[in-house]
Amino acid sequence: MNEIKAVCGKDFPIIYRLDLTQALQASYGDQIFKKHFRGRERTVEEGLEFCCELAKAGVEGFDVDKGCYDNWFYPHPPAYFDDIPYVRDMAGTLKKYFQSKGINAQVIAVGKMSKPEAAARVLEENWADFVMLGRPLLADPHWPNKVREGRIREITHCIGDQEACIQSFIMGGHPCCAVNPYTGFEDTKKLEPARRGKKVAVIGGGPAGCEAAKTAFLRGHEVHLFEKEAALGGQLRLTINMPIKHDVKRYLENLQYQMDLLAEQGLKIEYNHEASPEELAGKYDVIICCSGLKGTIPPIEGLESIPHAEVRDFLRAGGELPPNAQKVTVIGGGLVGCEVAYTLASQREVEVTIVEKQADLMTGVVHANRAMMLWMLAGMGLHPIPLRMFCPGRCRPISARKL
Repeated sequence: MNEIKAVCGKDFPIIYRLDLTQALQASYGDQIFKKHFRGRERTVEEGLEFCCELAKAGVEGFDVDKGCYDNWFYPHPPAYFDDIPYVRDMAGTLKKYFQSKGINAQVIAVGKMSKPEAAARVLEENWADFVMLGRPLLADPHWPNKVREGRIREITHCIGDQEACIQSFIMGGHPCCAVNPYTGFEDTKKLEPARRGKKVAVIGGGPAGCEAAKTAFLRGHEVHLFEKEAALGGQLRLTINMPIKHDVKRYLENLQYQMDLLAEQGLKIEYNHEASPEELAGKYDVIICCSGLKGTIPPIEGLESIPHAEVRDFLRAGGELPPNAQKVTVIGGGLVGCEVAYTLASQREVEVTIVEKQADLMTGVVHANRAMMLWMLAGMGLHPIPLRMFCPGRCRPISARKL
């Protein structure tokens, strides 16, 4: 700190980022904490003392979170967390500590504040002097101005999937965004007026269809968006009844509002209409198909003898189980399979078994999200749950008689 001040000047502000505690014992329990982490971590009390010494050395601002690489879901909280999961306990505790010591350093809160009302609460409760946004600004760099102008429903809401902003650069790319196609491409993707207006039909009102329709319309084309359901969102809407997908629900609510505003300006949206080739033929210069994927059920011996459903059909029907169902098998331990399995086990109190052909669950999913879901599936997270996992690590036939 002294060297920075000496080189940059005494009035040069320094902000220090740290986890107030690594929270390993709280995350994994005494047994794992002692075995794998040797019973050692930075406690909250030690973190407070550390911040006190840094403040004396000239640090003006403290950007505090929780956790470390061994519980990465805390410093990079996925959608599974509720809003501001640890701000009061981390930033709020530090602010009170500074006040008790007469320290004038500023406290900056971080951690899942993409909903404006959540960020506002942090300041209203006096848990911090400032709030800091990261991923929400990748999803919508105009977040601050939209909040200031009262245009909250126009915000493109971060869904917390972290596949583009974090996993992309882990895999050798650069940060981008699943809900904002311009993030990371600001220098090459620009909305410029088209040289010649065209008639454009977009089939399917999911996120891809909405983005295609919006882009074409804002460039000056005449756009007709066909959606077979009564609302926009496509297959992503199937997930919004799961509590862990509350960020997706907010994203879709805002997306619907944004598209409604464009409809008032002339973008034509037709709901409850499944477009046919006959009505499209010869009427449009361009047809963009965003109709989504169709799921399949693998051949399973004896499957006809037990109630079953492909996951999209199951979610479309509200996730209802047969009466008196006590045991459920989820075949496929990828992201969707694990999220559905967790929801069933935690919300419906049924015994759930996940069957996955690979050696591990959720292979390829971004580390923070995968780690948290496995943490929750193991019963260490938000709710203790009755769940079993079976990963044989190789493909072999499944018989319904064994399920």
